Amino acid sequence: MRGRFHFLFLLGFLAVTFMSSGFFQVGWAVEDSVETFGLVETGELTQTSTFNKGSVVYVRVKAESKAGGTYALVTVTEQIGGKYIRITVHDDGIFPDDKANDTYYWGMFTIKEGEGSGTNDDEDIIELLDGETAEIEADIDGDNIVGSTTITADYAPEHTKPEIGSF
Repeated sequence: MRGRFHFLFLLGFLAVTFMSSGFFQVGWAVEDSVETFGLVETGELTQTSTFNKGSVVYVRVKAESKAGGTYALVTVTEQIGGKYIRITVHDDGIFPDDKANDTYYWGMFTIKEGEGSGTNDDEDIIELLDGETAEIEADIDGDNIVGSTTITADYAPEHTKPEIGSF
């Protein structure tokens, strides 16, 4: 009886050990992380969620399970009109991406002032009215777990317009 108890205990211990080490796990799906950046007067990218008219919005998506390549799986949608653009993001080390194959994908688009009629998917331009928001959604690894963030158009005169440059 005692030998059987030790055998069952050892069997249970091994099962727990293997399962906790990931041996039997298929994997966990993780939501992509989405962040936005603008260029400030110093020429550096700064994380922000508010942008002036004419601003270039730099989008960084962290994909946990993919590195390298180019993906067109990032959508920018106006919250009021529902018009959208799809931007391409890259993990290739070419600006605005500063390091290839690091699971950080970068893309960009431009905000214009308007009611949405000038939104242009081919040229990565989205039109927003002052105070209007747009949602940016990404699913780089295609697991249907979408990461998102929201940006706001802020056309106040004191808002500094980001410029194109490198970091």
